[in-house]
Amino acid sequence: MNELLPVRSGHLVSRAPVDRALARIERQGQLALARIQQTTLLRCAEVQAEAIVQGEKLHEIDRLVDDAISDQAFLYAREGHWAGEDPVLRSDLHFFSDMAKLAKGELIGDTVTVLRRI
Repeated sequence: MNELLPVRSGHLVSRAPVDRALARIERQGQLALARIQQTTLLRCAEVQAEAIVQGEKLHEIDRLVDDAISDQAFLYAREGHWAGEDPVLRSDLHFFSDMAKLAKGELIGDTVTVLRRI
C-alpha cells in the first residue's frame, strides 16, 4: 500500500515511476559532484606542480649565477697572480676575464629564456 500515492480525485497511483525518477536525479547529481571533485583535484594538482617547477627554475638560476660569480672571482684572483706587476699582461688577462663574464651573462640569459618557455 505504501507504493501507491493518493491523487486528488481519490484514486491511488503507483509510486514506482516517481521513485525511479528521483533515483535517476540522485545518480545524476552524484555524477555531477564526482566530476566537479575530480576537476577540482586536477586543478589543485596543476597549481602545486607549477609551483614546484617554478621553484626549481629559481634554484637553477641561482645556482648558475652563484657559479658565474665564483668563477669570475677566481679569474680575477688568478689575473692578479699571473700578471704580477706587468700592466700589459694584466690588461690582456682582464680583457679575457671580461669576455668570460660577458659569455656567462649571455648563457644565464639564454637559460632564463629557455626556462620561461618550459
